[in-house]
Amino acid sequence: MEKSSAPWMRLSTDDSMLDQFLKQIELKTAPADFQLPTTNQTRHCFTRYTEFHRCTTAKGEESNECERLAKYYRALCPGE
Repeated sequence: MEKSSAPWMRLSTDDSMLDQFLKQIELKTAPADFQLPTTNQTRHCFTRYTEFHRCTTAKGEESNECERLAKYYRALCPGE
């Protein structure tokens, strides 16, 4: 059986490299919307999507606030 050369496949007693890698990862998603508490996030997706498009209409596509809203709806809504 061959040893894998991929670092994530090897077992190691030294976890310092793994700890450093995990500290660099920052997972974020849209904040909770307490008006939409159910597990079905379809309405939450739609709400964030329309908020983003309203923002781009009002403030332009280069607005930092609109980019934040874009991240939210992309995190919630399914891709193609």
